[in-house]
Amino acid sequence: MTLRQLWRDYRPNTLKLTLPAGYTLVLAAVFVALYVLLIEVALRVPALQSRLPAPSVRSQHFDFEIKLQRLREMGSVDCVFLGTSIVDRGLSPADFEQAYQDAAGGPITCFNFGVDGAGEYTGVLLAEYVMRAYRPRLLVFGVSPRLGNGWDEGSLAWLPWLKYQQGEFSPRGWLAEHSRLYGYSRPLANDLTGTLSGERRAFLDRMILANGFYPTDERITFPMLPGDEGRLERSNYAISEAWLSRLDEMLAFQRPPRTRVVIVEMAIHPVALEGRADRLSDYAASMSAITARAEAKGVPFFETNRLDVLAADENWADFNHLNATGARALSRWLGEQIARHAW
Repeated sequence: MTLRQLWRDYRPNTLKLTLPAGYTLVLAAVFVALYVLLIEVALRVPALQSRLPAPSVRSQHFDFEIKLQRLREMGSVDCVFLGTSIVDRGLSPADFEQAYQDAAGGPITCFNFGVDGAGEYTGVLLAEYVMRAYRPRLLVFGVSPRLGNGWDEGSLAWLPWLKYQQGEFSPRGWLAEHSRLYGYSRPLANDLTGTLSGERRAFLDRMILANGFYPTDERITFPMLPGDEGRLERSNYAISEAWLSRLDEMLAFQRPPRTRVVIVEMAIHPVALEGRADRLSDYAASMSAITARAEAKGVPFFETNRLDVLAADENWADFNHLNATGARALSRWLGEQIARHAW
């Protein structure tokens, strides 16, 4: 027996894909790809999108994702409000627009991109995004010394979607920007399973207006709740060098006449400083530091803590946040001031 005959008769059995089996796998892959493509196309139909929750970019901040979708639906915007929850609940685009138009004689379209609990650096991060995507002519940063005694980039700084917007490629960042199936899968899964996340997202979807404003009808009560009392006692109004560095980044967006920047103090309730000489001193020093930095860059800084229109308790949700009544009063005042400002 020759060696070739021996190999033919005793060679081990090995897995070998015949043409039909391989063809089946290829055909299955094609059908899956077509199925995904059809879903992607369907999820881009406006009539269907209007019935779905806002798509997710895999952030833990549902209000940010809802606002991102609202902004995309607007398509274009002249003015964007940026900051944390104090902006989110404290500035009403509709009231600002009306007061601005009454004073300036021309219309302006604004959007509230304040994000609850995301850190004050969020304003800078989102300003970079809106400048690339929408090129508004006015950026309004809402700030408070109460947030100025620490450094926290916030969770959005590490979000793959936002990194992708900054030019840093990643598969998750690319999918969050380009795949509707990826974007809608999480909120739809939350809705179908009835999770607390789904309920929270649905609540925010109802509350956040088309212009990004989150109005609240809550009203401060006295004596304050223990949680609010504790936060008040821990408040520190001395701003750090790290916070001033963030302020410098906000001011750097000032590029007239194409883009102008406004810094607005988001006021605190009088009770926060009442009878506390140390807090009053820190607050005054912080205001002076902000004023000096803004003036050096030719950026207007509007102080609001002594406004009569905000003095009453009926304007406040808690010692640090305006309610809808206070937000409307502040926004009307601010719209008029900016319209009349001599740039």
